[in-house]
Amino acid sequence: MLTVTHALKKDRLSKDVEDASFLLSNRVGGYVYLGTTLKSKHQGFFFNDNFMMYKAIEDIRLDGKITKITNRFSSVIRERDNKSTEEFILPFGYSSFIYELKRYNGNIHIDLDCRSFNDNDDWGRFYNIVLDKNQAVISYEKQGNYWVYVVITGKNLNAEKIREWRKVSYQIDQQKGEEHERSVYNALRLKISSDTRLVISASTDKDKAIKEGDYVFRNINKLKRKQDNAMLFKGTIKNKDQRMAYNAALNSLNSMLAEVNGKLGILSGFPSHSQFWSRDEMVAIKALGKRKEASDIFARTLRCLQDDGRLPNRIPSTVEGNADSIGWFYIRYGKKDVLENVINSLSSSHLKDGLLIAGKKETWMSMIDREGARIELQAMLLKMYSMLGNKKAELELKDKIKEKFWNRKYLNDGANDDTVRPNAILAYYIYPEMLTKDEWLKCFTNIMPRLWCSWGGISTLDKKSEKFHPTTSGMKSYYNGDSHFFLNNITAIVLKDIDRKMFKDKIAKIVDASTEDILWNGILGHHSEASSAKELNAQYGLAKSMAAATYIEMINNL
Repeated sequence: MLTVTHALKKDRLSKDVEDASFLLSNRVGGYVYLGTTLKSKHQGFFFNDNFMMYKAIEDIRLDGKITKITNRFSSVIRERDNKSTEEFILPFGYSSFIYELKRYNGNIHIDLDCRSFNDNDDWGRFYNIVLDKNQAVISYEKQGNYWVYVVITGKNLNAEKIREWRKVSYQIDQQKGEEHERSVYNALRLKISSDTRLVISASTDKDKAIKEGDYVFRNINKLKRKQDNAMLFKGTIKNKDQRMAYNAALNSLNSMLAEVNGKLGILSGFPSHSQFWSRDEMVAIKALGKRKEASDIFARTLRCLQDDGRLPNRIPSTVEGNADSIGWFYIRYGKKDVLENVINSLSSSHLKDGLLIAGKKETWMSMIDREGARIELQAMLLKMYSMLGNKKAELELKDKIKEKFWNRKYLNDGANDDTVRPNAILAYYIYPEMLTKDEWLKCFTNIMPRLWCSWGGISTLDKKSEKFHPTTSGMKSYYNGDSHFFLNNITAIVLKDIDRKMFKDKIAKIVDASTEDILWNGILGHHSEASSAKELNAQYGLAKSMAAATYIEMINNL
């Protein structure tokens, strides 16, 4: 059994769990993600270079079983049954982490797995290790394609080259059906006989890694104080669990507010979506409130408007289109800047019979084909017409929605698709004037039993559908059963507005489930992307910015 404690300011919350993982991010796109055991190739120390993720460290191994983990948010402390403690600190703005080891006498092993994020090829990998008194410089070459440099900085390092390959297997990746076996490189053994401080830096630039490692090592105490002072805290929430989860979400989102190669934005999440995805970014940005960073991101987004009235799917760009991020932008931005031009461009390129349409896999349910007119897109168009003051177009579209989507029991998912999905919930959140209060109540009375997960979530598909998957099975269940936490949090907000008394129990269950996920499931202090419909668990991206942001919004609202 493992004792996990969250500690922030004067608040402390503890629980015994079977297993736990932690993730620290540096606000320049990198992270340290480790657990009691390594279960995924995405764990380790990663750095971000021009939106390309590179792995540097696989693990730091030492004797003793981990018995306690304390998440201080600015750092994480692991305690072992031999009384030794490790503290990990990843200072904002640096691709270096500080590693402090106390009350330990013995060897530690540094395992490397240098590679770009999606490089699963184990051939053509070459390491070179150069040791001196206070630094170890490790150069990695992948067949002349790219280089990674790892620098370990300390004081009087007692280091020995091991240079042995060993096979590892990752349980989580195997369960997902992903590549799950690799060869990692046991590079060094360090003899430890007293309390030790190390700084581990990584870069594609050797000189940068060496200089940064030296600077961070010389300024460890200063950087630790700065990191402590950067943690966010709001103490007005009465419920202790919700207060801790809320502050965890604040700091999780803040850690994903990053500047990568001169561009400021909100990363979609870790470990596998470390880019600026426009939809995720616009859903999440509300939780930044009036921070200057929000204004800067809105300004940068305006500059990215395309000729067809849409926004790029992400930065860096992809070939995939995005039908709804432009709607989320104006919902969050709240201003009419160039809105008339945007609507004119959308009308020319993406309106059919007066309805806003998507191409294949262009909605937020991007792994399934929802081509055509979808209900949440019409809500976004109504919102934009309303903001522009175009009452004629607004009323015409409302009438068309009543004709094409409203079946007098609930809102269809598409103009020609009566499937029950939770996108009617998004439609209410975006534009509640679409239906009357009584019509909305009828809609939710009919769809909630078909979407409700007993643990406190919303399925992405009608549970009566033959395509419904109650347990997570990769892309088969991703939008055909799996419950996405950002949508759950939005659902609680919507249910409160429709009829707080009627939906009181469901709102409470959603809050409890999301709180549980942040505190004890997935990665400590971060909100997961999704859960299976059958039972509460953490799936896919285990640190998701728009999940954290909508949790903040939900607690503020409730």
